[in-house]
Amino acid sequence: MSACLDENQLLELAEGSAAPLFLAQVDAHLDGCEACRRAVASVIRRDDERAAYPALLEVDAQHYVLEQELSRGGMGRIRIAYDRRLGRTVAVKEMLATGPEAAARFEREARITARLQHPSIVNLYEAGLWSTGEPFYAMQLIRGRSLDEVIAAAKTFEERIALLPHVLAVADAMASAHAARVVHRDLKPRNVLIGSFAETVVIDWGLAKDLAEEEPNTGAQASGVSLGSIETEQGSVIGTPAYMPPEQANGLAVDERADVYAIGAMLDHVLSGGPPYTGTNAEVLEAVRAGPPVALSIRQPGLPPDLLGVVARAMASEPAGRYPTARELAEDLRRYLNGQLVGAHRYSAAQLFTRWLRKHRAAVSVAAVAAVVLLTVGALALRSVFVARAQAQAQRARAEDLVGFMLVDLRERLKPIGKLEILDAVTRKAVGYYEQQDEGLDDDELGRQGVARRSLGDVLQGQGHSAEAAREFRAALAIAQKRHALAPTDPARTRELVASQHRVAAVSRAEGDVEGATSLSVESLRLSEQLVKSDPADDISLRLLGVSRINLGDLQHSKGDSVAALEHYRAAQTTFVLLATRTPSSVHREDLALSHERIGIMLRDRGEEPAAQRSFEAALVLREQLVAEDPLNAWSRMGLSFSLFNVADGLLLRGDHEGALRRYREVLALRERLLKDDPTDVERERELISARDKVAAVLASQGELSSALELFNASLESRRRLAAADPRSAARQHDLSLSLADVGDLLLEQGNLAAAIEQYRAALTIDLKLAASEPSNAMFQRSLLIAHHDLGAALLAQKDFGGALEAFNAALAIAQALTARDPMNFTWQQDLSNCHENLGDVLLARGDSAGALARYRKALETIDAVVARNPDNANWQADLGRLHESAGDALTRLGSTRDARGEYGVSLEIFKKLVASHPAQPEWSTRVKELAVKLK
Repeated sequence: MSACLDENQLLELAEGSAAPLFLAQVDAHLDGCEACRRAVASVIRRDDERAAYPALLEVDAQHYVLEQELSRGGMGRIRIAYDRRLGRTVAVKEMLATGPEAAARFEREARITARLQHPSIVNLYEAGLWSTGEPFYAMQLIRGRSLDEVIAAAKTFEERIALLPHVLAVADAMASAHAARVVHRDLKPRNVLIGSFAETVVIDWGLAKDLAEEEPNTGAQASGVSLGSIETEQGSVIGTPAYMPPEQANGLAVDERADVYAIGAMLDHVLSGGPPYTGTNAEVLEAVRAGPPVALSIRQPGLPPDLLGVVARAMASEPAGRYPTARELAEDLRRYLNGQLVGAHRYSAAQLFTRWLRKHRAAVSVAAVAAVVLLTVGALALRSVFVARAQAQAQRARAEDLVGFMLVDLRERLKPIGKLEILDAVTRKAVGYYEQQDEGLDDDELGRQGVARRSLGDVLQGQGHSAEAAREFRAALAIAQKRHALAPTDPARTRELVASQHRVAAVSRAEGDVEGATSLSVESLRLSEQLVKSDPADDISLRLLGVSRINLGDLQHSKGDSVAALEHYRAAQTTFVLLATRTPSSVHREDLALSHERIGIMLRDRGEEPAAQRSFEAALVLREQLVAEDPLNAWSRMGLSFSLFNVADGLLLRGDHEGALRRYREVLALRERLLKDDPTDVERERELISARDKVAAVLASQGELSSALELFNASLESRRRLAAADPRSAARQHDLSLSLADVGDLLLEQGNLAAAIEQYRAALTIDLKLAASEPSNAMFQRSLLIAHHDLGAALLAQKDFGGALEAFNAALAIAQALTARDPMNFTWQQDLSNCHENLGDVLLARGDSAGALARYRKALETIDAVVARNPDNANWQADLGRLHESAGDALTRLGSTRDARGEYGVSLEIFKKLVASHPAQPEWSTRVKELAVKLK
């Protein structure tokens, strides 16, 4: 270093350097430069504070009550224990082997396991030393069976192949570990636990290797231990012979591809019912070194060629022939489970056609059966179904049953494959039939009619006929109320009433009648609680209770009461956990995923992003399992798209725009396929548009304005059409206002002020009507706030200061009302900060620097609290940095140069950190350059 740097510059240099190198660079200045000495001391202190403890610390044995032993191996044993501090049962692993090498390996295992965070990797809670000096660690207790036990218990090939989702979960877990540069080196079915809730967990990381660091005693001189039935060879190789690749069997160094081989061997075991190799340890090792096992196609004839291709590539003898990491293997296996083509197999034309037929056999067969039923009914029975009132009651009962079959049973078969349009003709005729009915029906006939009308409403709603669906739902509710009044203690009638209340509450809310929806939801909750109290074992009643809680949570969320909403969502989650535990059906697990999702949304609004992300990831795991089990189920695939969408939102909030864009595109592709399966489903189209808009927004943030504008315009045209088709739908009107604003944003970015203002005014007109029609709806109020903000920004760019002030003041009034309604909603706190900032920008442009500074100070006061709540939110950090810069601009104009430099310095540090963690974000890099200029 030829010249002395000030302390800040030295610290900045230290951030990118190892401490010894940094010390060497400043060594020449230490004798005569106090600033250098302070900087070095600061860096050393910082590194000391962050340094990991060099050894495990002693833990009071009184914290744990050690109970029975679960398993034992050459190096250690695992015992069940009770953690007295937190009141939970855990698994404790203790070391049995002696010597410094064994202790070092045990500690490495604990530290590596603790680093790996994935739902399918065992969670490590604590590691330490007993007072006797023996090391231990406490971890998550998984109650269940090992995968090899589950395979052995499977009586048929069909039961074994149903275990493929567990192998996929292992591959996903190892993909996470490989991303952290950790390889397991002893993957096998014995080291995979299948929990009582069908969770999949990889355990026993005692032989794991961190590829980022040098490891002593590797290769031929290392020893390892396995708890499997075929023990790891002592003193020669690391791992379990039947599942290790040739290079590992030869004592050579390994990388991620060794785990890929082991997952392939595990997959082989699942498909064939036994390990790839059998015999003594020595025999198995020799066989692994000699060549591949007997072909899987011979040991298990009839396997699909593409699945054989996945196994063959994973177990290739040469590492270069395998998947590079577990991620690529997981993607291929997931494609197979989803009915897609895998990369490990080359398909002939005949195979492609056979796959298409097999993939669509459910749709083909159900559609064919439905067509036959409808043609036969249309030709022979529909006349008798839709008869006049004068015909005999027996004939009418038969008609009701036939309509019930088509609208209930057949609908349930068509819904998962996205073929509800087949029912369109039946639903239309059924509407006419029920409209012709008059009074005089007996109780049984009335009951059948109520069920059929509710089912008819479901079909109409799915087809986008919301007004007609609402009419049928209300007719079903009237019938249910009438029948319930005759026998209020009959559980079946109460359940019918609650189911109808749920549907009418939903349509009432969509029409803007929030109070009516709330009244119905409160009543449905009361009735559901009565049902569960009278029969706690009834799954249907318990599910109705959970759905009632979700509905009330949604209503409280729309009103802006996050505390009440979160309480309802958590109560619903407790209900759904009980249901999924008791009866782990796909419906109950999707309900559980939904509750995780709702809780995540509320936590995100409250600024608790890490907790929100955990909820979203829990929902994602459940939905991935559902899709893996039934790849053709459209309901499960749409749920998966919601989970991916929420995870992408989290990436965007943390500033990972590239990661978010990849996820949003994944969601878009999934929803495009779903809409293609059923083009009549309006809700699928609405969700597809939302995904397209997210892709466009990220592209716009990366400067690809033309591509983004093209996508936004496509969404605008679609939403115009949907809003025109159902002008009473508040949801569709709201969607239209969003698209108008999106197009306006792009036009403003391109400098087309007049066109942008036109779009913003159109959006504002819609939002004013929606907010007036439903004042308690917080979502509509916030949309109106944003509409005022957008218009104000365009008017400010046009130098219409009076118009901009009017718009920003209108937005501020709404922001103040919303934050007063729910002070814990940090999204609204951010809105309030932005409103003060916008008013400051107008005042600064008009020359009122003092007034502008006061507004910026108010904005900083608000956003400081938001950032303190969630310091990892990159967008909020950017808001904070931008406000400090704006305050610096105001101070500069007021002549307070020194104070201005202080504000610029704070802003510069914020944006430097953002750029360091998100180098792909060009806007923040530009800010750094501009601030550097201002500081000169």
